[in-house]
Amino acid sequence: MAQPRYEWRPPERDWREQDLRDLPEDGNRYEIIDGSLHVTPSAGPYHHELADDIRMALRQNAPADWRVIREIGVRVPAGNLIPDVTVLRPGAPGTGCGPTRRTSLWSSRWNRPTAAVTTA
Repeated sequence: MAQPRYEWRPPERDWREQDLRDLPEDGNRYEIIDGSLHVTPSAGPYHHELADDIRMALRQNAPADWRVIREIGVRVPAGNLIPDVTVLRPGAPGTGCGPTRRTSLWSSRWNRPTAAVTTA
């Protein structure tokens, strides 16, 4: 069976967070960086296992009122990122794309295939 195609037209302005709602849920990761749309394919099993291990280690060592969350949207100036792991300060919103750099203590994303750590 042929896969359904999604046809889109880029906005005539910089991409915004609300534009993400119009994109397909096709397993790709859609992020906005400096008003530009960045699309990456879903990660493989090793990548997810590594992120799970790091999340678990952080969670076990974080204070009780801090949250360690996988793949949650984080608002940044002119964008929205989806780090692999984010540590949220107490009181940070945890739904939708609510957290910001101010409410996040640490965010990390591993660049495939080198698994280099980047922090926000």
